[in-house]
Amino acid sequence: ESSMRMGLQGVARDMTPTCRGGFTCNYMVTHPTVGGWMIGRGMTGYADNENAFIMLRGPGVLTFTELNIENGYDYIEYKFDSDPSTPFTKITGSVKPSAPIQVPPGNHEIHWYSDYSESELGWMARWSQSEAVLEIQDAAPMGSHFLVVSAGNHGEMQQGYLVDAADWAPVEVVPQMVEFEDWDTTTGFIEGLVTITRGDNDFSLGVTNYDIFWSSADGARLDDMTLGSALLSSGDSSPYVAVTIASPYMPPAQHITVKAGSASGLAPNGYTIHVMDLTGT
Repeated sequence: ESSMRMGLQGVARDMTPTCRGGFTCNYMVTHPTVGGWMIGRGMTGYADNENAFIMLRGPGVLTFTELNIENGYDYIEYKFDSDPSTPFTKITGSVKPSAPIQVPPGNHEIHWYSDYSESELGWMARWSQSEAVLEIQDAAPMGSHFLVVSAGNHGEMQQGYLVDAADWAPVEVVPQMVEFEDWDTTTGFIEGLVTITRGDNDFSLGVTNYDIFWSSADGARLDDMTLGSALLSSGDSSPYVAVTIASPYMPPAQHITVKAGSASGLAPNGYTIHVMDLTGT
């Protein structure tokens, strides 16, 4: 079978953190753990006038697990991009960053500093290398699968990992017609049957359902609630599907829109109709 190369993704060959900074590096922690490394100054106390840089090779994720350093005077700082206008991020005190820090590809440094007086317990962080991610953009489908192989200075492996290549663009199918009949005579409430004339070749194009929701006259959705969903089944050749809906009738919600749905979400366009509340006399 034939194949076409879609792209290359490099990975860091060695994610081992290294330290520079004289005597302070003798006390810095850089030891391996499952899936990465633990780095930091430890949590048994540190000295005054410490100054060290830990080098990381990205891409990876840095997660602070412990932090207790003199607030405002001792700090950890970093800047993970090359833009000179980007300021350094400085961490001090005892409040850890609320989320893991994404480190981009390349060589980066974390700077640890303590001033001439006062000290606390220290700090620790977990460093783990990210998965290699290759983003493919604007590529017309040329086959049914992707083949991922490892490569080095002496060429590519003969075997790799095969995955399905699916185009997840939303379907472009629109119902041909939508009708609604209100059975409920209670003022301010609707209940009835929505009959949908299916779009052409909808099932063969990937449509699995038709969703119904309140909308404005131009089809813009008014809330996250789905009033009903008409499911399609293989072998059903009927040009119509129908589903019963029931909901409070609260203007300005006076329209419903029906959109085709698939595994990749709802179609961008749908069919919108005005809904009348049938009231008793």
